[in-house]
Amino acid sequence: MTRIPRILLLTGCLAILPVLGGCLGALPEGASQTAQVRVLASGTHCGHDEADPRMHILQDAAALQQVLDDTGLRVDEDTRPNFDHEWVALIHQGRKPTLGYSLELADTSVRMMNGVGQLQVLNREPPADAIVAQALTSPCLLLAMERHPMEAIQAKDQHGTLLDEATLKP
Repeated sequence: MTRIPRILLLTGCLAILPVLGGCLGALPEGASQTAQVRVLASGTHCGHDEADPRMHILQDAAALQQVLDDTGLRVDEDTRPNFDHEWVALIHQGRKPTLGYSLELADTSVRMMNGVGQLQVLNREPPADAIVAQALTSPCLLLAMERHPMEAIQAKDQHGTLLDEATLKP
């Protein structure tokens, strides 16, 4: 093979490479993407009187401050969310009859599919044979997640059980 055809072949390959890279990087409709999520605070006495789990989306700093005042949760100034770039979610586990219940973040990313974000949490409860104090608790988890175009967010536990779903406002 002569030098000129090799150069033409190399030039042709280099010209096609960006096109192939663009095709490989494009996500088909319905494919999942992810957004980062972080824990702002968690607590065991968050004032949720209902037995069922609930999730609330906080729209601004005033709503966050109201939640902090109502629940006694604390968020350091340097970790406060930026509402222009993050969604803030408060997930309640529901009213529980004893100590030993809690919510934990299972994955530091939210999987987004078809406009719905799926947030994974660990729904902890005391072992059946545990000796725990009889005290009403209402565990909660306060999270901040990257703001991406989503219509709703679902909170699911480690078994895939839907705890709650909340609509997101742009």
